Amino acid sequence: SDGAQQFLNLGKLVNLIHLLPTLHKSSQKHILFSFAALCRFSVATTLTIFDDEGFTLVNSYLHDEDIQLQNASASVVLHSMTSLLCIKEGEVISEDFLQRAEDVAKQVMVLISAPNVSLNVRATLLDCLLPAVSCSSMQNFLMKHELVKTILIVGTFFFYSPKLFTTKIRGSMITLLHNFISAVKVNANHFKTIQDTCYLYVLHRMKGDDPKYCIEGLTVLSLIAQAIPELGNEILGNEKILSVALSLCKSTDEIAHLIVAENIALAASAQNRYSNLSDCLPLLKILFQGTNPQIKARALVGICKLSVLSKDELTTDTALENFVIACCNFLTNHPSDEIQRWAVEGLAFLSLSAHVKEFICRNDELIHSVLDLIAINTDSSVQYGAATLFVNITNSYDQLQRNPELEQLARFSGEILPTPHVLDGVEYLSRRISLLLKLNIVPALNQLSISPSLATREQISRIFLALVEPQYNRGCVVQQGGGKSLIFLAKSNSKVGRNRATQAIAKILITTNPQLAFPGERLLETISSLIVLLKSEQQLLQFEALLALTNISSLGAKFCRKIAYEKGIHWVESLQFEDHQMLRRAATECMCNLVVCEEVKILFRQEGNDRIKLLTLFSGESDYNLRKAATGALCILSEDPKICRRILNVEQYFEITIELLGSDDDELQFRGIYILTNIIFSGLENAQTVLDFTRGLEILELCTTENFSERVKGIAKAGVEQLNSYGIVESSNLIQN
Repeated sequence: SDGAQQFLNLGKLVNLIHLLPTLHKSSQKHILFSFAALCRFSVATTLTIFDDEGFTLVNSYLHDEDIQLQNASASVVLHSMTSLLCIKEGEVISEDFLQRAEDVAKQVMVLISAPNVSLNVRATLLDCLLPAVSCSSMQNFLMKHELVKTILIVGTFFFYSPKLFTTKIRGSMITLLHNFISAVKVNANHFKTIQDTCYLYVLHRMKGDDPKYCIEGLTVLSLIAQAIPELGNEILGNEKILSVALSLCKSTDEIAHLIVAENIALAASAQNRYSNLSDCLPLLKILFQGTNPQIKARALVGICKLSVLSKDELTTDTALENFVIACCNFLTNHPSDEIQRWAVEGLAFLSLSAHVKEFICRNDELIHSVLDLIAINTDSSVQYGAATLFVNITNSYDQLQRNPELEQLARFSGEILPTPHVLDGVEYLSRRISLLLKLNIVPALNQLSISPSLATREQISRIFLALVEPQYNRGCVVQQGGGKSLIFLAKSNSKVGRNRATQAIAKILITTNPQLAFPGERLLETISSLIVLLKSEQQLLQFEALLALTNISSLGAKFCRKIAYEKGIHWVESLQFEDHQMLRRAATECMCNLVVCEEVKILFRQEGNDRIKLLTLFSGESDYNLRKAATGALCILSEDPKICRRILNVEQYFEITIELLGSDDDELQFRGIYILTNIIFSGLENAQTVLDFTRGLEILELCTTENFSERVKGIAKAGVEQLNSYGIVESSNLIQN
């Protein structure tokens, strides 16, 4: 980054843009890659390229015959889009940036469907749109320019021009479509428009009798089903479309067989679609008997899913094991990415069974095969399937919270309640998690954590949370680089994924030295995510975030200032008012650490708030740890004379002090006398107020007796000596009596 900054400071970028057309192609390639790196480093570079019409020049190289030039120019476009739309949560993109991003997106949407664009460039251009679909300010533009329809049109290349379509491109399209749908779901009108676009696009191609058009429609439907499963299932559930699909199997066209088997396998994931698809099981068995491994793999997955959903004799433990073995054979014996992807999907679906989870975990070779596949295969479908497999093995999917009262009512009414499988018990689950760690799953998760798919990243967050649930696993996860991945997942993820990743970070920070778990600047990066967790409505998440922030804030003022900068003080304060005792205590303990920071002390000095009163009253609560935290904060704050005055203004202060000194705990006694002595040292007026209290001097003198520890006696004697130095002790009624 230093070199990039030095280059930008020279102001020669414009000259280089003008010089570009005159250079040899090899030099042009290197300069374009340099532009890409500069765009990634600085949005100013991106703006300069636009201002000098450099983007038109860069865009022209996307049509060049030289593949390397195409790749270099595509890289510039990718980093330009990322730079323009890279903003912090809550910030608004400027109109200038937005207009330029729209210009880039418009060009990209034209190019991704152009036939003369190379495979690698098409894949890169699809990735260029990922920042755009996640940006709320770009959604109306992308809807207006029919991004979804453009993706569906590109999807038809698979049938007409297979050479223009690769597994990576298909994966990029699925990810792009899924991320866009996830982002616009909050807008009911946009979501309805997308549903109608997909449905009409498929239905239009399935109307005629031409098998080619029908296969094209089913090809696009397969794409939709992988990006938006519920919508794909709904479209295939249409009787006309399903009947056309099944009729294609009567032909001898293997492409038709493949695409039909694929659509059935995708749709069979939903229980509510089984009634529509139950007649497809005999057909899939026939397709499985063929010789084409691509068709056999898809048919096998469909058979697995429909057999499990049917709950017949094919779902015995032995039958499930045979299905797993068959999927494993496809996974290990076929180098094709597509076949391996379907094998992983079959394993993921079968692993919903507790028996299958245990069977898989008894086969180290199978798990190693999946981990090895993750290392070499970047296809988003493979990544999601592998992630789902490990989510099932670790039981990190969403589970219904048990309600004992409702369960008892159900039993009274004669309802049969589902009971957890014995193989999903704590003992078996812990053993499976330990096995995965032993087989080095964390490096594989680290690789999956940077997947462009939000759904995959959410699954990885779930797995990480399951891995760190047992305290003894946390060191291993950190040692293998899990901390860095969790920081990324806590920022670039779905809402659920962010919460899961941040909760995993919090668990690690609670029991591990924060500076060892997240060395250097990484620890500062965790703070903003933990503060977001404080805003959650789930008290457990709030509690764990508070404990983590307490540990971080104990490391020094630098970390406290970061918490204050991220507006974390407000959320910690709000949790001090919670009814839940443990939340209130954790928030006060965190505040006790934060008050060492000058920025936080300023808040307590401000007039018109009850922060000091709250801490003073907490000092008199029955909860020992709450009292300890509150008095600890007051010990630090009472070094300020203004704050001492406000402590004395709390009506119950002296009663609370007597309770603290009368307790059997030396820690509370010390804190009580320390605050009182600080008040005396804060000035004559405050010291006189202490003496005006009937038992003020008596309290001090009592603390110098043998009933108290040496440190308490030392502080008390210092207070008495300070009163003597003021020359006001003689006027005390207590001394005169």
